[in-house]
Amino acid sequence: LVVSSSGDFGLETIYQGFSDVTCFDINLLSRHMLYVKIAAVQALTYQEFCRLFQTTLTKEWLYKISPYLPDSTFLFFDTLFQANSSSKLLNLFTHKYSKCAEYFFQKCQQNFSVYNEKEFYQLKECLRADMFHFLPLDIFQKEKVSTCLNEYDFIYLSNILFFASISIEDFLKN
Repeated sequence: LVVSSSGDFGLETIYQGFSDVTCFDINLLSRHMLYVKIAAVQALTYQEFCRLFQTTLTKEWLYKISPYLPDSTFLFFDTLFQANSSSKLLNLFTHKYSKCAEYFFQKCQQNFSVYNEKEFYQLKECLRADMFHFLPLDIFQKEKVSTCLNEYDFIYLSNILFFASISIEDFLKN
């Protein structure tokens, strides 16, 4: 069980040898971002993958990776493009607080295997979309989290404390 966020943690757990990953997030858009990342690894070369995640998702990118996308994810982004006059969306892939997309990408290379060429191709060889599940989950809802605790061999919460608006003491109690 790993936080979904932009999909990087899920991809990393597959690279590290896990074969069945449940990604969770309170933000339902994270599910679509996860499947865009999976499809991008499956459909693109490393150089194309890097270009995509240093720029923006365009209609052209969407259609290029579409054979690997779940129908619901393709429909979600295709509808966004149809509803907007622009042929591209805001940059969905770089952190909004990052001053520079290149700097952010370098940080990703330091922390996630998928952003390094050799590891990208190793991941590409073993990656299948059916290795992933998405769970809409707010980790501060005790009753939902307690049912998950015994279902997973590994639980990774990433930097949730950084974004949580409660004290560490309250987080530990929850």
